[in-house]
Amino acid sequence: MFGRPIGQNQGVAHPLARAWANLEAADLMVFKAATLYDAGEPCGIEANAAKYLAAEAAHDAC
Repeated sequence: MFGRPIGQNQGVAHPLARAWANLEAADLMVFKAATLYDAGEPCGIEANAAKYLAAEAAHDAC
């Protein structure tokens, strides 16, 4: 579009950046839950939060 990559347009770049940040935040929560699980610590809250954040982030990214 307009002779440049689509990601260089602010109207597209900002939502893509937000989607990426939300996916990264969900990924970090997954790793936090996994770390707690591996350490034998309670991790139900973190696992549920990870599942919710990942579902929301994936839906919004699509």
